[in-house]
Amino acid sequence: RLNPDLAQVQMNRRDFYGDGRVFDEQLQRLELWVKTSPDDAAARFLLGYNYFFTQHPGKAAVQFALLGRGDAEAQLFLREIRKLE
Repeated sequence: RLNPDLAQVQMNRRDFYGDGRVFDEQLQRLELWVKTSPDDAAARFLLGYNYFFTQHPGKAAVQFALLGRGDAEAQLFLREIRKLE
């Protein structure tokens, strides 16, 4: 809500890491956490966010959609994903 243009920022989260494998390992741990703790909305949002900003909009859309219409930030990203289709 504070930055409604966030979903339009061009970046790749993997680029923030000196070694992309570290990012991949952290993403795998987050995927496992969300799988075993499906009610953790913050973790699910973070997973969708990381998918979105690593050019995996389909995977991101799944996570954001699972957060429901009540999550305004997730809906913001879903609108951007629809524009990409």
